[in-house]
Amino acid sequence: MPEVDAGAGVTGGDGQLATVPGSGPGAKPVVTGGGGQLAARPTTARGVNPGPTRFECSRPPFGVYVIVGLQLLIVLSNWADVVRLGLDLSPLALPDLPNQALAQWLSVGITLLVAVVAVGLLALRRWAWFATMLIQGAALAYGIRLYFEGGEPYLSLLLNSLAVFYLNQRDVRRCFEKTSANVMQGAASGPAP
Repeated sequence: MPEVDAGAGVTGGDGQLATVPGSGPGAKPVVTGGGGQLAARPTTARGVNPGPTRFECSRPPFGVYVIVGLQLLIVLSNWADVVRLGLDLSPLALPDLPNQALAQWLSVGITLLVAVVAVGLLALRRWAWFATMLIQGAALAYGIRLYFEGGEPYLSLLLNSLAVFYLNQRDVRRCFEKTSANVMQGAASGPAP
């Protein structure tokens, strides 16, 4: 490996040294790509690369749209259960309640909660990601309990599992983590002058 000073790097296989923008006395050469390319990367006083200083999601990643779509399907399955109860059939997603009016109110409550959370997800709010994770976790726990009691909550388990899968995708998590970190940084620094 060729020796390079902190302000220079090797670009390409021809061995020519070139300066790297933004490098200085605190920069260290690091491997940045294939072919043994070296480039300087600024570091902190501890010698750690701070990474990008600001990460913003200008729009929700694809996974957020999938989660909102899955939540819509879950709400539709809840309303289908209300119809099933009206036909004296057992529900597939909602708990088997002795009173149809109670099941309808429960479905209305779930619908309103999911609608508020879906808007929060599309706005990339951290609380919405957390609330969706709690909702999906509770729904999965209920579905597993229902399964072990002899029920057939297969559709509910599938939809909720897919929602949890997409909630934990790297690009989705990163948008929600960085969004809340940027909000906290803005609050800590105070209002803009």
